[in-house]
Amino acid sequence: MLLAINGRSQQVVPDSVQATPGVQAAIHLYHTALSPENGLYNGSEYPYNQYYPFRIAEGHPFLVSQIFAGGVVKYDGMVYQVPLLLDIAKGALVVRAPSNLYCMLDAKRVEWFQLHQYNFQHLRPDSSSWVHDGYYAVLDQGPATLYKAFLKTFTDNTNSSNTTYYRNVVEKDYFFIRKGGIYFRVRRKKGLLSVLADRRKEVQQFMRTHKIRIRKDPENAFKNIVHFYNSTRASD
Repeated sequence: MLLAINGRSQQVVPDSVQATPGVQAAIHLYHTALSPENGLYNGSEYPYNQYYPFRIAEGHPFLVSQIFAGGVVKYDGMVYQVPLLLDIAKGALVVRAPSNLYCMLDAKRVEWFQLHQYNFQHLRPDSSSWVHDGYYAVLDQGPATLYKAFLKTFTDNTNSSNTTYYRNVVEKDYFFIRKGGIYFRVRRKKGLLSVLADRRKEVQQFMRTHKIRIRKDPENAFKNIVHFYNSTRASD
């Protein structure tokens, strides 16, 4: 397994939690006084070998890369800028402690985090929703909030032998929208227009004008369409 820290720490914090220079300075002093921060590193050890007792021939279970990258996380009410690693297959957000121990952050205490240019929220839907408790990337937020769910599973690899067991990683991401307090799964144009029915004509015209094809690039297509929809609702 390859785990390393990327030294380039991202400084971007989601708009909803942007802090003034004075607040940022106060946070810096707070973390300096507490360093090493026991509150962040008190999770359980990340058991990679227990989770994956087989060899992975193709792909990996992490978001974008299996290398630690600079991230921002709001944990237990405090904002930290630390290297993070997101295990998509297990839904585990991992931080590297000063002792070089890999710790899984307690999901119940994670409010949001940013990693690889994605802003994630920890959703805790009630029992009536089909959305599972977990981390979801927020692609656009407003009257209609667009989420991307990253999903990675495993399949057997044909190169497995009697002595070595190999598996392949399969990625099947999906998208959904929260509107009016309800979650809607969106796959194609028809379903999307159904969710955004109160602005159907405007959305259809926007798609024609900009020649948006959902099948070609679902993430950017959904993101641009929902952003346009939210802009039309700005004055509501």
